[in-house]
Amino acid sequence: MPKVDLDTRLEVLHEISEIFENKCNLCPYNAQNSRGEEYYYCRYECSVGQDLIKLGERYNGFKFNRKDVKSKGRPTVQITKDQCIELCKQGFSQKEMAKKLGVGITTIRNKFHQWGISFHQIAIESELNKIIELFKKGYTQSEIANQLDLGLSRVHRRLKSEKLI
Repeated sequence: MPKVDLDTRLEVLHEISEIFENKCNLCPYNAQNSRGEEYYYCRYECSVGQDLIKLGERYNGFKFNRKDVKSKGRPTVQITKDQCIELCKQGFSQKEMAKKLGVGITTIRNKFHQWGISFHQIAIESELNKIIELFKKGYTQSEIANQLDLGLSRVHRRLKSEKLI
């Protein structure tokens, strides 16, 4: 499909908005839940949902590919090992990582298990590297603890385990 101009997009957006207001908001399947049943029903069984998908394709300028949807109707999200490791090294928790990548926390845990990687080991190593870096720059233990939002005893233990104090 060719690129869609702004006027067409606004027209389609108005049509979508009217359908949601007049039909979807009144539909019992429109209740939000975390399992995606309403998405599956709307996508594959509801004629209004079919119309919305066609309008969405017109709005975006491309056709919906059924292969992009899992059997339960949830969109497939590809996450990579490198993405996860990098976020972990940046200090993201599993919950924050899941939110940022658009997946559930269980998916993150399963991926780390599948890759044979310990989330906590990476987090500890990353934290240790930050502590060592700041210590070598001349920061005191209490300054490091404050800057990294860690307990002083934790910083002390990490530096002691590396025989830096």
